[in-house]
Amino acid sequence: MIEIRDEGVILEKSDLPFENQAVLNPACIEVDGVTHMFYRAVRRGDMVSTIGYCQLVDNKVIKRSAEPVIRPEFDYEKGGVEDPRIVLLDGTYYLFYTAFDEKNALIAYATSTDLKKFTKQGTISTKITYDEAEDLFRQSRVRDKYSFYEAYFKDIAGKDVMLWEKDAFIFPRKFNGKFALVHRILPGIQILFFDDFKDLNDAFWRNYLKELNRYILLDSEFKFENRNIGGGCPPVWTKDGWLLIYHAVEDRPRGKVYHAAAALLDPEDPLKVIGRLPQPLFSPTSEEERLGDVNNVVFPTSAIVKDGRLFIYYGAADSRIMCKSVDLEELVGELKHYALVHKPFSTDSFQTKVTKPWGEEIIYTPRELARTGKILTVKAGRKLSLQYHDQKEETLCLLSGKALLWLENDAGAIEKIPMVPFQGYTVVQRQKHRLEGVEDAMIIEVSSPERGTTVRIDDEYGRPNETEEMRVRKNRGWDGDGGAKGAAASKKTSKQ
Repeated sequence: MIEIRDEGVILEKSDLPFENQAVLNPACIEVDGVTHMFYRAVRRGDMVSTIGYCQLVDNKVIKRSAEPVIRPEFDYEKGGVEDPRIVLLDGTYYLFYTAFDEKNALIAYATSTDLKKFTKQGTISTKITYDEAEDLFRQSRVRDKYSFYEAYFKDIAGKDVMLWEKDAFIFPRKFNGKFALVHRILPGIQILFFDDFKDLNDAFWRNYLKELNRYILLDSEFKFENRNIGGGCPPVWTKDGWLLIYHAVEDRPRGKVYHAAAALLDPEDPLKVIGRLPQPLFSPTSEEERLGDVNNVVFPTSAIVKDGRLFIYYGAADSRIMCKSVDLEELVGELKHYALVHKPFSTDSFQTKVTKPWGEEIIYTPRELARTGKILTVKAGRKLSLQYHDQKEETLCLLSGKALLWLENDAGAIEKIPMVPFQGYTVVQRQKHRLEGVEDAMIIEVSSPERGTTVRIDDEYGRPNETEEMRVRKNRGWDGDGGAKGAAASKKTSKQ
């Protein structure tokens, strides 16, 4: 368990007209012991945002500007300038922000050499519509959820809404001489590599979008990020790789919850994920984080290392700025334990996706091999059959979530074993067993070839035994709407 230290509230709104509604989502950078904080400031009434500025020493405000340092000036930002991030690269400070024109959210940036005077450089987002952009990146075989957001934005903003872009920043170093821009096309996080900012025209973006799947850094994988994820803090260099603190959004029955999450990236190829926490780094728990302009939000946007601790600055409930800290070595060590695959499995070639009443399985090995590999996704509260195999043995390993393994012991009794992540559990031939999702769980199964019969002793969905003949049918007899086609034809195996 990683120890998280609460550093408390750093900045609250003031009586100044430009920030009398809220302050949130800061960009922080430390120079000579002083933390320079650029933050989103919201004024009451029209809720237009500007970017304010203050200085911190030991997380105490020593100076605060009475005027915004960046405010809307052009049509592309007339609805506000929001959520800054700041990075120092080759002697230039790059301050990225979201430019909102009351309909479209675009990436914009400004530069400075002294943190006092910033020069706006305009927008770098593509100006093509979400509808057209989706047609392009769909060719790259991104997951279906990308199309969901295309339809969502067209419904709420119209068919002419531009590709919605937020949460952007560059790495504080180049890779093979190229800038690396982290950005967010919902629902994931991507990286765009380029030589010069002037290259980021629509033609460049079109070619990039056609191959978007090659540049996905992270997609949502876990229950706590089941809606979407987004870039949080500019990456922090460590001896083991780049530490990325990002935000994750969970859909719950009573509304969305924003969490802080963490991943460790390869030092030379940031598209390679070394490790990723399968649970939030921290979540909204205090009253300041749960209640505000938007409830249940922790939104990390900057991180600074001091004396071996990582200080993470974040917007709390879209109303104030808070900070938490963690031992850097401890966090990186924890991340190295989680070498998770960060890209979704596809159904290409010999990979087969099978819908199940308890979730789904992806078979990722050819049928003729001596071993069969599967990824099982078991939904919370669902159970597989209580079953045994007459010819098959298997080993199970929990990757994420929580699950119980019901397993027959030597005395013939069924034990319910809480599965430990990354620990193997072997089930031999004729040993009764069952999986149960406590939370949404992802489980690897490696087994001998799928031959013989799976005998279902108890099945909540009324399915018959699974046989060789059954396995060649689509979805193995499951009709997808709460029943089993095979059950009606076999009274012996029906629960009734």
